[in-house]
Amino acid sequence: TVLPTMVFKNGASFEGWYTTEDFTGDRYYSIPATATEDMTFYAKWGAEKTTFYLMQGSPEPVHILYEGENMVWLDKTTMDGYVISDNSRNPWGSNSDINVPYTGGESTFGNGGRAFNVAQSGFYVFTLTDMGEGNWFVSVLRSVYNCTIATQTYTGSAIEPEIVCDGITLVKGTDYDVLYSDNTNVGTATAKITGIGNYSGTVDKPFTISPKVTNLGALTITEDQNGATATFDASSSATITITETIEVKTVIIKRAFTAERPSTMILPFQCDASKFGGSFHTVSSVEYNETTHQWEAKASAAVATMQANTPYLFKPSQNTSAESPIVINAAEGETISLVANNSEESYTNVGKKDGSDEDSEWQLVGVYCKKTWMEDSKTEYGFSAVDVAEDGIVAGEFVRAGSGAWMNPMRCFLRYTGSDARFMSKSAPILPQTIRVIFPDETASVVDPTIPEPSSDITTPVSEIAPNSGTRVWSYDKKIVIESNAGDQYRIIDLSGRTLRESSLAADREEITLSSKTNGIVIVVINGKTFKVNY
Repeated sequence: TVLPTMVFKNGASFEGWYTTEDFTGDRYYSIPATATEDMTFYAKWGAEKTTFYLMQGSPEPVHILYEGENMVWLDKTTMDGYVISDNSRNPWGSNSDINVPYTGGESTFGNGGRAFNVAQSGFYVFTLTDMGEGNWFVSVLRSVYNCTIATQTYTGSAIEPEIVCDGITLVKGTDYDVLYSDNTNVGTATAKITGIGNYSGTVDKPFTISPKVTNLGALTITEDQNGATATFDASSSATITITETIEVKTVIIKRAFTAERPSTMILPFQCDASKFGGSFHTVSSVEYNETTHQWEAKASAAVATMQANTPYLFKPSQNTSAESPIVINAAEGETISLVANNSEESYTNVGKKDGSDEDSEWQLVGVYCKKTWMEDSKTEYGFSAVDVAEDGIVAGEFVRAGSGAWMNPMRCFLRYTGSDARFMSKSAPILPQTIRVIFPDETASVVDPTIPEPSSDITTPVSEIAPNSGTRVWSYDKKIVIESNAGDQYRIIDLSGRTLRESSLAADREEITLSSKTNGIVIVVINGKTFKVNY
């Protein structure tokens, strides 16, 4: 909004609007576009000067002009041009109409007059100079007051941006000269612009230099005069792709961890593990424990250095979140190197096979893209960092991935790469539904009850019936059928001893459906008897 210039005071000339009562600071010609609240302006008055009017198709003036320089807003002329008159309403000049910018001419005020036509709306500078004997020199130039400078991006070098005035990109050395200050570092820079040629006036224009930002999926690199910062957003599903080494001073990991609750992690840089607030572990073995009757992934001793692009188990020692992230700073004079990565998977083999030199048939796999399982997996296990009671999932376990399961980048999962043949033994007949993670400072608990011997109430691994006991248990079509007395208490557990369902029979015969993620041998305990069924 342009501030008014048609203001009067007897014996004085108007010298502009200010926001301070003592008229310090900048003079305002319009209300700033950035204003968000009410502003108070104060009119400054000076000594009386020769007064002129700017007319446009009406007997009433649209602006007051004074001897010397005057800056006013002109609208693009479509019909009536602007005419300068003296305070007796006599127009200036007697020649034909002229177009602005008008670089100067000398004439008198009389009956004839020149109309000024402008091709574009904006601020213009009228200069009226008394040449004596009734002659006045007049020039009308465009003003640099309304110049704008777009936000710039940090480059590490001095920035000299384009200057735009009322939509027109000005030419340095032709339309303006400029002096810059503070125009290298991120922050606020200033351009002192002086109009030349068809432009007039001098104005200080601040502009912003923003950090350089490079998006690499769930990784953002932000660079300023203090160096580069890498921010990993664990809530993002975007693929992280690094094609060449990037040196940074700071790494920020925005991911929620709960102290002492295990998780998994893979990152594209090497670092002292102690800087994370937790411990990193590889998986040393995946095997069936004959004593506890459960599958276990044993974590190695904590490593001193986290290696780039290597999947790990991570046991945090403190709580973190996106608002309170992990922050790692390089030592003075050093940087942290983000190295090129495989944008899909990186894996490490888990231990050796049966004490030999051959690699194990298990892999711990880290991903830099969103991993989604489109169907139930037979050989891949996602890690659960939280309890999911309705699915019987316990935090700190690898769980066989079901259809629709997914995980974001920078996580890891277990994969079995061998054949199912080695799991056809009596003690571990199939690949498990869950695999418990055991850290060096933990011991696994023994399952109670244990799997019964073949001489007890078990007939086959598919259908389990206790003969002549009055209680019958079997399975079909992903259902467990229990026939006994209504009100009898029962409990269903998996081979790790984890309770999948515990309730009482609502009728003498009940069909029970477990979680869709349950698959394989389960144990039903009812009336002091144990039944093993294949679910």
